[in-house]
Amino acid sequence: MKLELRFHLCVAIAIMGFTTIAALELATFGIEAPYLILLPAAMVTVAIGGGLSAALAVLIAAIVTWFYFLPPYGSFQLASGRYGITLLLYVGVVALVCRILFVQRRNFAEVAEENMALRLKMRKLTRGASL
Repeated sequence: MKLELRFHLCVAIAIMGFTTIAALELATFGIEAPYLILLPAAMVTVAIGGGLSAALAVLIAAIVTWFYFLPPYGSFQLASGRYGITLLLYVGVVALVCRILFVQRRNFAEVAEENMALRLKMRKLTRGASL
């Protein structure tokens, strides 16, 4: 269990860390909402690491967005209530997209498993019929 938690933590930190650096670089070019790049990064985290990695990625995205991209920059204070609403909406969207992808990934795995079971049954039936 401890090893699994380390894996999920490493996946989330590696992907979100790299993407945070990219978002900070985009901010230097005057991009209006560079934190939006964290959404696809969270989606990649779901694909690689699964649900726990996604939850950690959402948490990291929230912290990074709040600290680096919402005024006053470099602080966990909010300049006004509208930035709090922005943060809540952003975290909600990231969490919802990650949840949808996680459920879709799990459903795909279940269908693949059922498909393999049906293939094995078909093989047994066709072998029995040919004898």
